[in-house]
Amino acid sequence: MKLAWSPLRCCLLLFCALVLLAGGGLWLAGDRLPEAWDVDVSQIIDAPQAEIHGYIEDLHRWPEWSASQEEFPDSSTTFEGPDNGVDAVMHTRAGGSEVRITITHSDPLRGVWFDELLAGRVASRGVILYSNQGRRTRVRWQNHGSLGTHALARLGNYFLEKSLAEGLKRNLTQLKRVVEAAQ
Repeated sequence: MKLAWSPLRCCLLLFCALVLLAGGGLWLAGDRLPEAWDVDVSQIIDAPQAEIHGYIEDLHRWPEWSASQEEFPDSSTTFEGPDNGVDAVMHTRAGGSEVRITITHSDPLRGVWFDELLAGRVASRGVILYSNQGRRTRVRWQNHGSLGTHALARLGNYFLEKSLAEGLKRNLTQLKRVVEAAQ
């Protein structure tokens, strides 16, 4: 029996071939992208480093200036460990996600280093650095992490970095408002 090549069968076969080709192309493109992501934003704040440090080293104060509090008013935050400094931990549940931040190093003149765990899976490292600018302070927030080896996950790297940078910038803008209003 001979199979008939109807126009519908040809279109279906062509469609399947295009889907496989596009999927393979995306896979190859993602496989060539970097595993790591890096975000770096900064803000000038009219306050000395020591004053700013109090808002950052004490995780209990993060909800005062974190933009996520405005975005997710139903969020809940709990703390463990010391009130501030090394080994202080903050757990935040917001928008269906859970984030755990642990301070790993704190220096009133240089900044605060921390590890971040999102939903128990995605780990990143961050640092909020201070540099003296006369009577003002440049606050620089850097975060970096890995998307892993999955090629398709790495395709979203650009959008991830852009979204994270916007969020961190909103946080620093809110920190500036809070710190400067307290003076």
